[in-house]
Amino acid sequence: MLNSQVSGTKPIQVENDFADDPFHAVVAERKRLLSIYFASIAKKANAKVLDWLARQLLIIKEGAIVLAHLGDHSQVAADARAAAKTIIQNALRL
Repeated sequence: MLNSQVSGTKPIQVENDFADDPFHAVVAERKRLLSIYFASIAKKANAKVLDWLARQLLIIKEGAIVLAHLGDHSQVAADARAAAKTIIQNALRL
C-alpha cells in the first residue's frame, strides 16, 4: 500500500518529495513506457531522431499537465497540440 502521505498527491510532487516511495518507481516507469510509445510512433512516421522527438513530446505532455494543475485550463491542450505539431513537423524534415 502506498504511503498515506502520497494519497491525493500529484505525481509530479511524488517524484520530488517521495523519491524512496514505491509510487515513485511506478511514475518513473510510466514515463519511460510513454517515451517508448512516442518513439514507436515517430519510427512509424519515419522520423530520424526518435529518442529526441520522444523526449520533446514527453516534455510537452508534462508541461501541459503542470499548467493544467496550476489552473490555466483554457488553452493548455491547444497550446500543447500546437507545440507538438511544430516539433513533429521539424523532426520529420531532418
